[in-house]
Amino acid sequence: MAGSPQPGEEPSLPFGFGHLELNDLVRMLQASGPVNWEIAAQVATHLATDGATEPPVDTATATQLEELARAAQTHVVAETGLAATFTTPVRTFGRRGWAELHLEALRPVLEALAVTLGGASGGGGGDPMLADYLLHAGERSHGLDELAGRYLNYKVTPIDDLIGKGKKQLCMDQVPTDKVAAYSGEDADVAFRLHALLEPQLAPCGLAGLYAELEIPLVEVLAELEFNGIRLDVELLGSLSVDM
Repeated sequence: MAGSPQPGEEPSLPFGFGHLELNDLVRMLQASGPVNWEIAAQVATHLATDGATEPPVDTATATQLEELARAAQTHVVAETGLAATFTTPVRTFGRRGWAELHLEALRPVLEALAVTLGGASGGGGGDPMLADYLLHAGERSHGLDELAGRYLNYKVTPIDDLIGKGKKQLCMDQVPTDKVAAYSGEDADVAFRLHALLEPQLAPCGLAGLYAELEIPLVEVLAELEFNGIRLDVELLGSLSVDM
């Protein structure tokens, strides 16, 4: 939630416009509630296959892979003296099957991650930008960088420092991992500090109920709308434009 755009701003996609499926996965995991595994499987297989139809692994290739696997194990046994444990046929997968297998294996980890991103407080989590909006509705900006300067006297690293601007702008996956890690850690730390600072101020102003019962639950609704998309009745809109 810390990276949510302000009104009139372009939405920030953490993995760049070239990796929309990863952004969908981020949004899916950030939503509170159980992970939609059907969508997760679609995202994983689409990423693995680049959206292309994948033919099944042919018998000749499967046999060759099995022979290579057995030869590799024989070599390991000879070099290490470890007992051979290769007792079952080699399972061959295309990219789709590989993605589905590992998604299922990672299910417990992703479910735990989804719960954490949904909020460790047992509900929908919190959003310091929303808290500040309720406390100071007249302010022009409630972005994380603005709040960090106002309340923490801290200047966050501009995203432009990582990805640049204009025609030479990079996607996030082109930025060195250590720089992305530092940027993400800073973003999370600032949001956490602001959350602890601003939320306690809501109750004395009579805004805790509005925040917890309307604003925070609405974040999930809006995220779901963004994720699923909105269907427009073009014919109706056309008639309205004529009438108006």
